[in-house]
Amino acid sequence: MLPAPIAHTTTEFEGHALVTLVHDGRPCWIARQVGEAIGYALGGRRLVNLIRGEWSAEFEEGKDYDLLTGKALLAVRALPVNDTGCVSLKSNFGLMVLYESGVHLVATKTRRPAGVRLRRFLADEVLPQLARDGHYSPGRTVRAGRIVARDEAATTPAPVRQDEDELERLREERAGRELVLQERVFQVGALRQALHAVREAGDVAPAILAAYEVFAAEIALGTSLPDLRPSVPPGWESPTRIARRLGVSPQWIGRVISHLGLRGNLPGLSRPVLTRARGSDLTVVSYLYSPEAVRRIEVAVTRHPEPRVSGDAQPARG
Repeated sequence: MLPAPIAHTTTEFEGHALVTLVHDGRPCWIARQVGEAIGYALGGRRLVNLIRGEWSAEFEEGKDYDLLTGKALLAVRALPVNDTGCVSLKSNFGLMVLYESGVHLVATKTRRPAGVRLRRFLADEVLPQLARDGHYSPGRTVRAGRIVARDEAATTPAPVRQDEDELERLREERAGRELVLQERVFQVGALRQALHAVREAGDVAPAILAAYEVFAAEIALGTSLPDLRPSVPPGWESPTRIARRLGVSPQWIGRVISHLGLRGNLPGLSRPVLTRARGSDLTVVSYLYSPEAVRRIEVAVTRHPEPRVSGDAQPARG
């Protein structure tokens, strides 16, 4: 069974009471109070439900949070009513408390401005005082490694704090770059595995495989490599461009292409290219058509104009 809380102090954050406990030698905060302070519904219970449910894969019990039961819960129930604020301690399922890493995770997951402000408040004001004498008071602050009255701190320059803020900013920037790099590594690995599988199956045109290899390199490097992308001879057009030039819909051009048997990778008539899907970051395969294929499409559209009433009409062969 976990040890009972051995100390506590009451903190106020933007009009909300926060009980700071020292549990198992570590400062922690009642999760429901944290949730209410940063704007979660049901008196902060919505945050507790998120940690137990949707976010459970990212929150580790014993590291980021704990559920106080038994003697530990009885010790919290014994606190003065004013110290426990809005949190009901009648539940028999335990009381969730968040350690510093848990509060940091909440601030990261929620992306609410109040969550970020709460994390900075605890890191800058509460934790430094607890580390020095186990007590927090809003009338005090830590300056240059010692606890001083706020009135004294207001008249004292704080170059050390400025340096610490800059270091924190640099650490967060580096962490962000590392996350982006890890995501790129994962994407490239998944793409290479998929390419290997389809290459073994032999069902995909070599031009598409080559284009996706270039795309994987672009993901890994974080930059575009236009010189490595397969070149397209002049005069080749996309269905959208053909439709715009002929004054018909792209859907009708698609039907004409199907009826002419021009679908797929046909040497001398069509070739696949990689493009970005409209309004998305997804890369998709589309086709360009040679001047000969475009001539056939134009003849078919001239012979069989797009119907104006029924969208289900099909062009006749001939």
